Amino acid sequence: MNSNLVSIKGKLYTKCTDGLKWYGEQVIKRDNYYLREWSPFSSKISSAIKKGFKLPEIQNKDILYLGSSTGTTVSHLSDLNAKQIVGVDIASVTMLPFLELSKKRNNILPLLFDAGHLDKCNLLKGQKFDFVFQDIAQKNMIDIFIDNIRLFAKPGIHAIALKASSIDSTKTPKQVLNLSLRKLQDAGLKVERKIDLSPFEKNHYFIVVRL
Repeated sequence: MNSNLVSIKGKLYTKCTDGLKWYGEQVIKRDNYYLREWSPFSSKISSAIKKGFKLPEIQNKDILYLGSSTGTTVSHLSDLNAKQIVGVDIASVTMLPFLELSKKRNNILPLLFDAGHLDKCNLLKGQKFDFVFQDIAQKNMIDIFIDNIRLFAKPGIHAIALKASSIDSTKTPKQVLNLSLRKLQDAGLKVERKIDLSPFEKNHYFIVVRL
């Protein structure tokens, strides 16, 4: 486990030295550092960790985060001393606060772009990332994830948060999950683990793949 990721009395925290308080999370002052509570109700990665996901070592690693929103989860990954976190989001309303976060942390790069068309992004051409994570609510989210894994992922562990109702509200969440798993496997990705994120998120799954 990353030395800046700690569990205290069942709660998950990330360590930082600047005392950042970004989205209303609890921040505890220690002698020479701060602890920021990483709530599983605010972050898909945190909820997955609470349910047994082992976050890959990201210290000094490059991360591509698709669906960064205002930066809740990205702020904690920044605490874990990632070398660079490229946060992609298409919504300008969430990108504005995310830009402010990037001014506070020099390892965060905000990118206002459609995650479904990153092949057209000159800024990312030729880049490869150690960990690709996707959390977007689009019908074709699995196709978007597969395309970006092929374009930007280094061999290793990557993950996607699956919101079943965004893909097909006429099917049960389990049916959507199974169809999504099959599509990932058909694309040549090895599914390492699937995690039901309840009770933190309803009808959400966290799928870990290996390239």
